[in-house]
Amino acid sequence: MKRTKLFLGFLLLIATVGITLSLYTEVVAQRGVVEYLREQLDRQGIPVVNITIRHLLPLRLEITVQSASEGEKALPEDPTNLHIVRREITLAQQQGYNIESFTLRLLNKEGKTIFWAEETPVSIEEATLELSSPKVDDITTKNMVKEKLNLYGLTLTNIEVTSSNGIQTLVLKLSTPSVDGANQALPYFMSSLRPLIANINAQGGRIAICKIELSDKDGKVLLKYLLDLQLDSETWWMIDGLTRDWFPHPPSE
Repeated sequence: MKRTKLFLGFLLLIATVGITLSLYTEVVAQRGVVEYLREQLDRQGIPVVNITIRHLLPLRLEITVQSASEGEKALPEDPTNLHIVRREITLAQQQGYNIESFTLRLLNKEGKTIFWAEETPVSIEEATLELSSPKVDDITTKNMVKEKLNLYGLTLTNIEVTSSNGIQTLVLKLSTPSVDGANQALPYFMSSLRPLIANINAQGGRIAICKIELSDKDGKVLLKYLLDLQLDSETWWMIDGLTRDWFPHPPSE
């Protein structure tokens, strides 16, 4: 009887030690997420103020991003920066960082919060695009885009295709003489983007991200847009008066 109790006690001790070591290993691994995310975001030029762990198990983060805004409104680059933060947090799951949720803050130059998203859940299922290395190089992909791109009256001022981590990013810089010209072209141009990229990818490209910047003849930014096919999401900033007919919105808006 005593031997049985001793044996059971030994098994309990082994299980307890195993659980403790497992938790310790996970804690050590999870603490590395701050360094990992900062490296990824710094590489992309995202102005991160700080990344903090609000809760370790389950892992909950808080990320603060700096805006160049001097007032209450976000600037054209801010929505793209915030999206990239969310993107890297989501894809960090593939690196073994089991992030449950994150809080995101955007500060203006005075240090005041002008955007705040509390406890946003994270799911690796958001990463919907199956990735593989591009079968054609960036220059070939760029030339295919230029050949097939319908501008609907807009002017292409620059086009870039770059590769990183097995995916390609397409950047289109466009111009238009006026807001009226943009309003006529955008409903057609924006709706053509996904079919265009799907066609390019079917021919060996691997465009997962498309960035668009539309300016007027004086260089004033009218629209900044990011399409993330890997997360099947899009975000944008645009001036007042620009048409909303290219994205779903309530009829009253």
